[in-house]
Amino acid sequence: MKIEIELFRYGQLVFGKVLNQSENLRGEGLLAGVDEFFVSSNKTPTLTFNELYVNGNHSHNDGKEFFRAYNTEEEAIQVCDKIKKCIDRINEKPVIQETKDVEKIL
Repeated sequence: MKIEIELFRYGQLVFGKVLNQSENLRGEGLLAGVDEFFVSSNKTPTLTFNELYVNGNHSHNDGKEFFRAYNTEEEAIQVCDKIKKCIDRINEKPVIQETKDVEKIL
């Protein structure tokens, strides 16, 4: 596995952190994209409107949580789906989703 993240959604809030990441992904920039959403590795772990930044150039930021509140629950669900698809592309394998009030995505 090249990258493993923990991803949660609670209503409109999406949050998580990078659990494991191959060193060869660090600082590579764009790693994957799906429907105008991207996963990149050139900054501190951060979630923006259309991009998830995972462990980047400096390891002192590793383990930092990322989070973002979206305008609607539907938008948050769509972002989680796009993140899952990007991580699948990076790892080249499917991810199983659990269903709960606080939904663990990855």
